[in-house]
Amino acid sequence: MFMCKKYLSAGCSLLFVLFITLSGCSSKAKSNKIVIRYSNAESTVQQIKIMQDICSNFMKENPDIEVRLTYATTREKIQTEMAADVCPDVFFWWSGVTDLVNKGGLLPLNQYVKKYDVNKKDYFKGLVDFYTYNGELYAMPLQMNTYCLAYNKTMFDKEKIPYPTDKWTWDDYYNTAKKFVKDTNGDGMRDQFGSSAGNTELFIYMNGGE
Repeated sequence: MFMCKKYLSAGCSLLFVLFITLSGCSSKAKSNKIVIRYSNAESTVQQIKIMQDICSNFMKENPDIEVRLTYATTREKIQTEMAADVCPDVFFWWSGVTDLVNKGGLLPLNQYVKKYDVNKKDYFKGLVDFYTYNGELYAMPLQMNTYCLAYNKTMFDKEKIPYPTDKWTWDDYYNTAKKFVKDTNGDGMRDQFGSSAGNTELFIYMNGGE
């Protein structure tokens, strides 16, 4: 969760804790409520319902604030809005912070973590570190994806290859995957492959890349 810099002289990005620092920012509706634009990337019915419940509970605890939630926001849209100086007050982001910080688009959060006694140890350290740049925290984790290994037992049995274990290294993964790469119809082109990885960024980050 991030806070767009243009809306506050000092700000926040933690959805359910640091929203309370927003009492002096953003636009006001006719009812004199403070209006916060929250842009979220979720697109499924279940995910949107969770975000709606979070916002609803927050507004019950803070009746002077109205949260206007938008869905299915892309990174490209956020970057375009930031460049046009119409970025939402709070937005969901799933990449590193370096570029956005260097463009002057994010608010630092260390002072708010201290002011509201937010315990960063309640979050996975790797995620907190991921959103920290030059010692300054710029976002708080809202969710985390878990990656796992799925494999086809039928194919392993056919090739008489032992199933993966929790002792596997990346070398084991690589060497086993190579054994499944074949040209099954003899046309000179490979048509069976040993691995499919949806998020190549994961492997870059795991190996110290950026």
